[in-house]
Amino acid sequence: MPEIIINSFSVAICFLIGILAIFYLPHNKKGNLWFGIFLLSLGFMLLSRIIFQEDLSEKYPYIIPISELSRFIIAPGFYLSTWYYTHLNEISFRKKVLHFIPAAAFILLISLPYFLSIGNITDLIGERTNNILGNLMRFAVPVQIIIYWILSYKILKKHGHSILLFSSQKEERDLNWLSGILVGMFFLIAVWLIIKIKENVFLNSVSAYLYLTLIVFMVYSLLRQKEVFFKNKTENEALKSIIYANASIQPDKSASRLSGQELSKYKTVLNGLLEKEEVFMDPEINLSSLADKVGISMNDLSFVINTSYNMNFYSLMNNYRIEKVKEMLAQKQYSHLTILGIAYEAGFTSKSTFNSAFKKATGITPSEYMKRNSIKEV
Repeated sequence: MPEIIINSFSVAICFLIGILAIFYLPHNKKGNLWFGIFLLSLGFMLLSRIIFQEDLSEKYPYIIPISELSRFIIAPGFYLSTWYYTHLNEISFRKKVLHFIPAAAFILLISLPYFLSIGNITDLIGERTNNILGNLMRFAVPVQIIIYWILSYKILKKHGHSILLFSSQKEERDLNWLSGILVGMFFLIAVWLIIKIKENVFLNSVSAYLYLTLIVFMVYSLLRQKEVFFKNKTENEALKSIIYANASIQPDKSASRLSGQELSKYKTVLNGLLEKEEVFMDPEINLSSLADKVGISMNDLSFVINTSYNMNFYSLMNNYRIEKVKEMLAQKQYSHLTILGIAYEAGFTSKSTFNSAFKKATGITPSEYMKRNSIKEV
């Protein structure tokens, strides 16, 4: 299939889904807004690729500065979307503006002279200055992308620890699809650098398919995403103080509003809910719903869990689920179920999460546990 068709298809998808993300997708709206801007910018960048490859620059001269400008919006657009997907707090307008200084510089140094000279920028600023600015902008784009790639990776890694404080189903909120996009970007950056060092027709053609593959993956993941935090604004406000007050998993005990007597009281209530009512078997259980059952705020429940059990909410739920799995494996009434079926009954919703939690809790895999205890898989 000709490369222009592949690139045109990619551009169309970016524009269509970018607009959809900005205006219509219901979950994680602020993150979707910036992800939509990221997709639109990527679409314009690919559009400039088509214009240059098909020698259409003379026919459509004014599209070039607009499409080239988009290269400086792609990286901060993705970074800001990642920020809002993983944070409940707001970024000030002033800080947002700082992310787009390179784009503003491009407008002043390249786009404006280009428009003033009606496309003949060399006649306006001179060939030497034009070459210097061109090389500067050419290297500024990959440097900017690499910097924001690292920043986005760090945000996602930190988010992986934050969700353990309030959710028992990590895989629904861990945003692994954004990590997948970073992996795809890494390969595209590598291909781009190789092509820049030494022109390679094959890699140049392959990159079109890589872009399309990454875009399809992004669209698929974007449309399937769920709410990362809570839908209720009041709950999210309470969650802020839990996530951002915990630089580590352990909270500052001196900040607790609970006395020793209250701590003991609520631990007893929590133990009853876990051991008698087995609330952990509900796959939808989270810090907010459990706090309602205990009769305290999320902040206080988080403190009770961290102080009394020396672990976070996620680990507490999964530890109880693992013990339930072991208990069910020993009972004949569950012998018709596979170990994964039992895991689902105990509250797990993912095979990988179950395997990981089981090995962390017992030191061995589920299969090894069954062998040691002479339990046959059905």
